[in-house]
Amino acid sequence: MFVFKLLLLTSCDDIISSGTFTEISRIYSQDSSKFILQYDYAQGAWDGGRTFFVTILNATDTVNPSTIKYSYSNFDFDDIYWKGNDTIIIEEKFTEYINQGKSNLKDTTLNEVAIKII
Repeated sequence: MFVFKLLLLTSCDDIISSGTFTEISRIYSQDSSKFILQYDYAQGAWDGGRTFFVTILNATDTVNPSTIKYSYSNFDFDDIYWKGNDTIIIEEKFTEYINQGKSNLKDTTLNEVAIKII
């Protein structure tokens, strides 16, 4: 019984692990003050290789999971790019078509950058 409990506790530690953070790319604004961070944060066996996430950070920010407050999944859009220094365009062609013009994404502001959904 003791061995079973020990194995169970060891397994639980794996379930609540902090995960593996991998930076994929950075796309800097024209003035290099901010960047779009594309990253993967795998927290378990089902996370790996399926998707990546995107957020906007200041050039001076430390890149780690604790600095990321909000992210988009690449399943939500087809392309993402800068328009000037203070606007990001997210193109959502495929999901817009599937949802018959009823997008789940809305224009917003993130880290003082306007995000426009087209």
